[in-house]
Amino acid sequence: MVDLSNIIYSYPKHPAGYIARADIYFIMKKYKEALNDYQKALSLGNKNFTLYLKLANTKYELGLYKEAIQDYIYILNSNPNYEYAYYKLIGAYIFTED
Repeated sequence: MVDLSNIIYSYPKHPAGYIARADIYFIMKKYKEALNDYQKALSLGNKNFTLYLKLANTKYELGLYKEAIQDYIYILNSNPNYEYAYYKLIGAYIFTED
């Protein structure tokens, strides 16, 4: 983890370091830290499908279901055949009781 933080410190405008560190935070169930790093990578211009999925899953784990719904919808607009996103979207709707 220290190595990734050093890479981020050395290359603060490169999203890959933030994504890698966020992935580790997610595995460690440190979802708030993961969310911060995924959002930073997004703010640096990395707006790919995989990042949105990671961001949505992190919000889902944090109970931010309404925000996760927006991300899952974005994912499904990009890839309407992605069944996992439908599954998570339905779960998020159930938890929001909407």
